[in-house]
Amino acid sequence: MCYFLGLDVRVLNLPSEQDYFFIVSNHLSYTDIPVIASVFDCVFISKEEVKNWPIIGIFSKLVGTIFVNRDSKRSTVNAIKDAEKVFKSKRSIILFPEATTSDGSSVREFKSAFFSLPEKLNLPILPLAISYKDSKSGMQNTVVPWFGNKNMLSHFWHLIGNRGIIAEVICCELIKAQGDNSLSIRKELAKVSERLVFDAYMKSIR
Repeated sequence: MCYFLGLDVRVLNLPSEQDYFFIVSNHLSYTDIPVIASVFDCVFISKEEVKNWPIIGIFSKLVGTIFVNRDSKRSTVNAIKDAEKVFKSKRSIILFPEATTSDGSSVREFKSAFFSLPEKLNLPILPLAISYKDSKSGMQNTVVPWFGNKNMLSHFWHLIGNRGIIAEVICCELIKAQGDNSLSIRKELAKVSERLVFDAYMKSIR
């Protein structure tokens, strides 16, 4: 999929001490999904409408994405149960805590809802910073970010017409999730993860 999209995936600081994690990442585009899936044996937690997106919706279903209606508490609870099963099979879970894509100028606030998972299962959190760069200039690529009211199909055709894009995946410092699973702990884990991703991302695009 990454080859088809013209993306050259490069990974920095990949941890060696464990094979599966609770992974949280900034979110720039639908391309983040195949990029991360090319690096980790993983399952994504994604908003329900993604399954109806052209191309990426099909890909998301093929990799076993857990779809969640963020406005439904029941859907969230069921998603957490499904995620627990994934962890027991020693596969990583990928979450985009910003809950939407951004324009690439910064990192949005991380939502804390699913941060109960690493606490409950005593799993390390691996924050990721994804950025896209032009392979010739090394500068930030502004074509990849898909946000706001951009038409997906128009964006997709524009994207595949721009070859030579580096997708850089930066693995940040692991966070050991050990606490009482309280709301304050979840919010703190989200805050610390956000800061690590923000710092790595902003350094990458400078």
